[in-house]
Amino acid sequence: MVKRGRRKELDRANATRYMTVARSLRKSATDIGVIAEDRHGNALAIVAIHAAIAYADALCIA
Repeated sequence: MVKRGRRKELDRANATRYMTVARSLRKSATDIGVIAEDRHGNALAIVAIHAAIAYADALCIA
């Protein structure tokens, strides 16, 4: 069930900023995947998750 409550009004221009952050994080995750060894899997996962969150934020604001 979705929690109902206060909503924060955000300027839609912020969506562009979130998308920029998301793209940067996705590129970082890709780079980690290319150059990293198996022991860097946690770092890759953390960066990828943050990229997904930034993409979701951009979609919600737009």
